[in-house]
This record gives sequence, structure tokens and C-alpha cells, in this order.
Amino acid sequence: MVTPERREALLRSASEWRASVTEMDLPYVRNMAERAARNLEREAETGVATCICCNKPFGQGTLHR
Repeated sequence: MVTPERREALLRSASEWRASVTEMDLPYVRNMAERAARNLEREAETGVATCICCNKPFGQGTLHR
């Protein structure tokens, strides 16, 4: 479970990632910033941090041992 303070911090970080997207020129960088924002929002909802590349919880992905 996510504390209200942690949830607020995660959502604030997601907003900052989205705000930075407008300053980025390269499509892959904008895409990565959007994925980071979505993962932070997902963590705020579920309390589980997930990988930006595979969306699996940390420790359960192919590259995360």
C-alpha cells in the first residue's frame, strides 16, 4: 500500500516527466519520458515499482535479477 505522501510524490514526479516532454526533440526521448510518467502513476496506484522497458515488477523481469 502506498502512503498518501508517497502517492503525492509519485504523481508529482509523473507530472514533471510529462512537462519535460515538450522540451525534448527526439521521439524516442519523448516516448521514454511518457513511459516513465505512466510507470510512476502505476506505482502510485498499485504500490509496485515496475520496469520502464518490460513493465514487470523489479526483480521479475528477464534482465532484473
